[in-house]
Amino acid sequence: MKLKKYIAFYLITGLFFTVSYKLYFNIYNIILNPDYDARLIKSHGYCDREGYGFVKKMYDKYNFSKNIKIINFESNLYPDVSGFFYKKNLTYSDDKLILLNLSDKKYLLDFKDYKITENYKSCYLLEKND
Repeated sequence: MKLKKYIAFYLITGLFFTVSYKLYFNIYNIILNPDYDARLIKSHGYCDREGYGFVKKMYDKYNFSKNIKIINFESNLYPDVSGFFYKKNLTYSDDKLILLNLSDKKYLLDFKDYKITENYKSCYLLEKND
């Protein structure tokens, strides 16, 4: 009799965690999109929201030897994406900067010491002028 109570308890607890953590939906999502970066871009945005896709493309294209400072102009709405790319054994670069969600280009005037290296919609990779 006690064994049945334990089995019922574990079944109900397991069902609760399965539903609350959306286990079946997450498995379906992984099967549907097996590419890790594609799932991250889908959930964190390319050049919107956190801008994961743009930052990932810049890190892949330029293979930075230092960490790059990332400024998201919608930081009050979205968390910082730099945690995906931060390497603890590297320092921050003084000559490169990534700007995300810069919808008003008048802010670029504040960065007059920089030139635009890459641009996609409202995302920019800036490099300090020599």
